[in-house]
Amino acid sequence: MTAASRAELEAMLAGLQADRDARDRHDETRPDPGTDLQSRIVLVEQALAQAQVVADDAPPRAVVGTTVEVHDGRKSCHYTLTVLAPPDDPPGSIAVSVTSPVGWALIGSEVGDTAVVALPDGRRRELRVTRIQPTP
Repeated sequence: MTAASRAELEAMLAGLQADRDARDRHDETRPDPGTDLQSRIVLVEQALAQAQVVADDAPPRAVVGTTVEVHDGRKSCHYTLTVLAPPDDPPGSIAVSVTSPVGWALIGSEVGDTAVVALPDGRRRELRVTRIQPTP
C-alpha cells in the first residue's frame, strides 16, 4: 500500500479504538469481545501488520485503494474490483475488502500475476491480474 493508504488505515484504526474505548467507559456490562466493532479492529490490525508500503514510483501493485481488473479463467469472465479496507465497502459497488479471501489474494500482485484465492469452502480460484489503477 502507499504511505497515504497506510496513514488512512491507521487513522481508521484509531477511530475504531476510540469508539470501543468510549463505549467501554459508558457501558458497565461490557459487550462480548466478539462484537462487530472488535472484529473490525482486529481485521484492520491484521491488514496493517501484513501491509508493505511501496514508493509512489514503484510498479503498480494491488494495494488498498486500487482498482484491479482480473480474468477468471474458470468462468471465462473479467471482473473489475476495488480493494478497500473494512468498513469502506460502498453498497452496490464491486469492492472487495482487503481482509476477504479475494482481497487478501490480490494484495501485492502485479499485472500478469495470478492471484490464488482460497475460498472458505476449501475451493481455489485463480484470478489473473490484467490491469491495476489507483481509485479516483
